[in-house]
Amino acid sequence: TGLTSGAAAASAGTNYTCALTTTGGVKCWGRNGQGRLGDGTTTDRLSPVDVTGLTSGAAAVSTGSNHTCALTMTGGVKCWGRNGNGQLGSGTTDQRETAVDVSGLTSGVAAISAGNDHTCAITAAGVIMCWGGDDAWQLGDGTNVTRLIPISVSGTGTPASTPAPTPTSPAAALDCINEVKPTGTPYFVDKANGSNIFPGTASCPLQTIQRAAELMND
Repeated sequence: TGLTSGAAAASAGTNYTCALTTTGGVKCWGRNGQGRLGDGTTTDRLSPVDVTGLTSGAAAVSTGSNHTCALTMTGGVKCWGRNGNGQLGSGTTDQRETAVDVSGLTSGVAAISAGNDHTCAITAAGVIMCWGGDDAWQLGDGTNVTRLIPISVSGTGTPASTPAPTPTSPAAALDCINEVKPTGTPYFVDKANGSNIFPGTASCPLQTIQRAAELMND
């Protein structure tokens, strides 16, 4: 259960933390109210525990306030924890102690980000989808209506014909270099093939794209 090695990424929520391992597993620890650790219980954990159903196959993890979401290597999104505002995207407001699929997003997603009581995802085609609480217009759909399933953000367009990146393991993603052109446009250096790529390849997949989104916001 330890993480003295093998960690690829980490995300800290409110009184808890989750990590992505280099083998594609997700482990969490800390407070476990509303099942935010995803181990099937609401028991606080002093050391990392596996998220049920996600001991492998994850490409990224993002913690909100009391809920967590993971991006799978097949481009799907799974969430768990508090769900009072539909932030898990499961079509209900029932809290979940184990990971559940986000409705309509079982494939085709390139990046995720969990907020306080809402969650957003970027599809491989560049469309932003959000769900959950919307009291401060954080879903970006022109309303302040809570959404229990994903809706597209206004102005992000319709899905284009951009090829979806091929997810691989987090360890493979660590072999990529993220860079930003002088214009601020992110691109990816594929060390294996010595070329600049957008939006990514099997050598520079989902985590690279997510890092690029972070670079744009730096």
